[in-house]
Amino acid sequence: MEPELTLLLASSARALRNDPVAAREAFHEAARRNDPNPACKNCGKRHRTLTLEQCQDRGHDENGWLKPRVLYRAKKYGWKVAHAGRGAVSERPDGGQVWVTPMAEGWPDLSCFKAGHRPIFIELKREQGKVSDDQIAWLQLLNLCGCPAVVVRPSDLREGRVETIFKTGSPLPTTREGV
Repeated sequence: MEPELTLLLASSARALRNDPVAAREAFHEAARRNDPNPACKNCGKRHRTLTLEQCQDRGHDENGWLKPRVLYRAKKYGWKVAHAGRGAVSERPDGGQVWVTPMAEGWPDLSCFKAGHRPIFIELKREQGKVSDDQIAWLQLLNLCGCPAVVVRPSDLREGRVETIFKTGSPLPTTREGV
């Protein structure tokens, strides 16, 4: 055994005997300092494969974060946007709201229009959000009819794909679902 390692082991054993709590804390602090995979600055968890940007993407939702930023870019390039939102029409006996949407189940969230361009339909999803079967059916049908329809996630916004969609009027493939 190397002399430095022997000395280190002996000093660790002495510290454990004299003050086990302090020795444990010193060990954990040294492990944190030398950790090749430190806790994420965004969520505090340890990721093996995610970058900080990818972790931030996972924390964003459709309506509170993604929708306003997509709408801003659409307006910036002169697109008119209709949102297929839902509305509360009454209250249930338990106090909850009864929600309805005027559109068919699965219809994309945003319908975007600009003179001289084909309409573009956009389904907004969280980074890890699942596209439902009804949504996939509508997106595929719209694409088959010649109307570009895509799924947009926070990473698409961060990587500039949303900007490109509205700048060129032509959606690039942005989905993992193959729609």
